[in-house]
Amino acid sequence: MNISALNQQFGIADTLGFHEAQNGLIVADIDNPLATAKICLQGAHLLSWHPRSTAAPVVWLSEDAQLSPWKSPHSGAPICWPWFGAHADNPAYPAH
Repeated sequence: MNISALNQQFGIADTLGFHEAQNGLIVADIDNPLATAKICLQGAHLLSWHPRSTAAPVVWLSEDAQLSPWKSPHSGAPICWPWFGAHADNPAYPAH
């Protein structure tokens, strides 16, 4: 899905938008009264999180980070859901 389609389908005016970052990776930009955040869709990585109540970001992307379209970012924090390890009710589901 391209940036225009993502913004049209999922964007929220002045709150959620998408842009193309380094090496063509797609990043979701979140901006609300409580915080700002950037999430890389590849690898579902939180690249930055800055609560408005703090002077500096709590999570940030290193200036040395090299984003690549062939691997997940190694900076920030992975967002993993819905579970870690084996599924609680169905062992046939893949582990996460």
